[in-house]
Amino acid sequence: MSKIANYLRGHLLGEIDFRPDVRQAYINDAGVLSLAPEMIVAPRNTEDIRKTARLSWQLAERGHVQAITVRGSGRGTTGGAIGRGAIADMSRHMNNIFEYDAKQRLVRLQPGTTIGTLCQALSLQGVSIPPLDGLDARRTVGGAIADNLAGLASGKYGDLSAFVSQLEIVLANGDILQTGPLGRRELSRKKGLQNLEGDIYRGIDAIIDEYHDVITALPEYDKSGYSSIASVKRGNQFDLTPLFIGAQGTLGIISEMILRTEFHSQSNEVFALVFASASVANDAMRILRDSGVAFTEYFDAQLFSAAATAGRRFDWLNLDGADPQAVIIAGFDDFNTRTRARNLKKIQKTFSSAEGVKFVSSEDTDDGALLSTLNIARYAELPDKNPAFAPHLYSDIYIPAARFDEFTKALTVLAGRLHCNMPISGHVLTETYTVHPVLSLRQVGDKQKLFKIFDELSNLAVKYDGALIGQAAEGRIAAHFAYKHLDVRTREMYAAIKKVFDPLGIMNPGVKVGDNLRSLTASVNGDVLPQV
Repeated sequence: MSKIANYLRGHLLGEIDFRPDVRQAYINDAGVLSLAPEMIVAPRNTEDIRKTARLSWQLAERGHVQAITVRGSGRGTTGGAIGRGAIADMSRHMNNIFEYDAKQRLVRLQPGTTIGTLCQALSLQGVSIPPLDGLDARRTVGGAIADNLAGLASGKYGDLSAFVSQLEIVLANGDILQTGPLGRRELSRKKGLQNLEGDIYRGIDAIIDEYHDVITALPEYDKSGYSSIASVKRGNQFDLTPLFIGAQGTLGIISEMILRTEFHSQSNEVFALVFASASVANDAMRILRDSGVAFTEYFDAQLFSAAATAGRRFDWLNLDGADPQAVIIAGFDDFNTRTRARNLKKIQKTFSSAEGVKFVSSEDTDDGALLSTLNIARYAELPDKNPAFAPHLYSDIYIPAARFDEFTKALTVLAGRLHCNMPISGHVLTETYTVHPVLSLRQVGDKQKLFKIFDELSNLAVKYDGALIGQAAEGRIAAHFAYKHLDVRTREMYAAIKKVFDPLGIMNPGVKVGDNLRSLTASVNGDVLPQV
């Protein structure tokens, strides 16, 4: 390994480290898995990434696979940013915002730029990328795209795929691919190239033809594997961009991106609804979906109980004569102040006379107090009693509105059977939810329960017409449980897509492919807690 590191040091502008103490910092992400890398590469520019990939390709051709795992801030929970071989740390240097085109409302930047930095820069221009709102500001934009994350406003404005215009990709052999819509003539020219890019265009076009029946049957709500293949060919246009959204660095390395922005109100009219019954909350969710809200967040009241145990109090939470069972926080973001106020008054009128429902607005408490509630799950995920915590793994499970009540009742039964509380929270507009079971991974029983819960949740999601991977990518840990519900042809298609882009198995192996459950179990670190 020292020979490889020394070679790269002589050819790259960025740093290469293989000291044990430096590598130790990259052994975990914010989840529960641990994998020790052999080397850390911190590229300073696209050429550094190309040289690293080219060396790995040449080594793989000689039978020595030096895998490359791309890493942003390392705040994901799926294990997608950890791996053997080389870690390419994009956050250290590849974090520049190059330009903003005000006329087209496009921003060009590098993948290591943090969400917080980008949002602040765009706010000076009066624009934003709505799907980034509400995401961890410390996460990188490249990581958000690679993981296909969706923030608070995604239900109203669409997820990140609607805002990615073009990507610059470093392929497995070090070549550059620029994504973007191609017409028939340009596609024909690309397919005629005698290099890896040509192989990719020929291969993906052939896969789309061969698996046409599979692609047309893919449900839009299931984001597992490379289901975005369904969006590559639209009419007379062919665009590889969708394949890289949620690919987690398994098809290539994003080195630069152009994102769309839009004018977006910075003002919100926020309100809360407190429910004495979960079933009443479920009815309210149906009303809110059609009310024009920018976001609607559902919380099991158990999450507030965990916060109360930690000393966090919410004066507005009290219900006369009953204990709260569920809470919804929602808001309007219309530009016009009167429109926001009018919409809020409609909501108040709808629920003010409803039995077992309490309406709370900025007249009762300030918007900041209500918005702070959006982080309430933290007190369950990181309770004061160490080492118990609720691993943020069971997230973005798609459950259609019509089956949500049945799903939550089945979840209560499952919690009783596994002797583990399972409060739930989620995005009502996108119908994606997170389950928060409190575990202690220093206990063998809870380690086993970690995977048991994944298995049971994947079964419940399918039973109630949903999917385990409803938004964010599956990484290592959820892939096994998502793939078991895919038919043989679908799994074959996803394997073929991976093979076209990465024929030598260099790019982030073990991610998004249903990794061996035994190796995953061995990688669970009982001493690790999520990053804070």
